[in-house]
Amino acid sequence: MAQSRRRLPGSFYMGLAAGSASPTGDLEDLGYDSGLSISVPIGWHNPSALFGWRLMLGYNQFNGASFTTGGTNPTVLNNSDPKVYSAELNLNMRFPFNERRTSSVYLSGGGGVYLFRNFGQGSALAGYLGNDVLDPDDSNNESTVNKWGVNGGAGLEFGIGTSSLFLETRLVNVFAGRDDEPNFDSVFGERGSSVRWMPLIIGFTIR
Repeated sequence: MAQSRRRLPGSFYMGLAAGSASPTGDLEDLGYDSGLSISVPIGWHNPSALFGWRLMLGYNQFNGASFTTGGTNPTVLNNSDPKVYSAELNLNMRFPFNERRTSSVYLSGGGGVYLFRNFGQGSALAGYLGNDVLDPDDSNNESTVNKWGVNGGAGLEFGIGTSSLFLETRLVNVFAGRDDEPNFDSVFGERGSSVRWMPLIIGFTIR
């Protein structure tokens, strides 16, 4: 029983992290700049095991700027500051580099659901998520959108007693599903079908 009581605190953990979220690719080109990223990691990883799992609850906000559409009648779209709430379930791989196995390099990857809010129904991001920005009164236009995505990245973890400090970056790829919008290419040009950004966060966990 004593051994079991020692093992559980070293396996289950939760924490808090903050940093920046940097749009990449098309999301950056559509007029969005880096913003705030906050994460709450909850997971299980025995120090003696290679694999563990982690639920990452996240909040990301980007800073919107204006975007000028293409086509015969260019239009200036005023981008709001969108917010993205997420829940990601990842598999982690730890590679310890100290004797107690409390500090490590680790890899993380998995999938999740992403809730987009406050992006503005007539913004560039709204068009990327499926709204018809040329017809702001379209009944199919949405103000809140849920999408699926995947993510992957790496980090450094430094153990301090039963706590750890960590630094991590990942690439988040959300499948936008914007093919439902026939006017997309005429407005935004030929682009990919995903929204991507890279959070860079620093935080702590308690075991």
